[in-house]
Amino acid sequence: MSETKANDILKSKDLKKTPVRQQVLGVLIESTSALSQQEIELKFNNQFDRITLYRTLKSFEEKGLIHRIYNSFGEAK
Repeated sequence: MSETKANDILKSKDLKKTPVRQQVLGVLIESTSALSQQEIELKFNNQFDRITLYRTLKSFEEKGLIHRIYNSFGEAK
């Protein structure tokens, strides 16, 4: 995914264009299935701390970019 596309999506939702948001958005868009926070953390080799990632995902959810689903084990994705 191009950085420009990520920036356009973030701008359309009135979200600041931070490196964390751009990278996380790229991972989510390129994924073919739902991802848990832990799975996203692994993709970045713990490059971002959990709180930053949690806040990023929460802001995406609040702005309607993503939604939360639960698998059959009760794990949020």
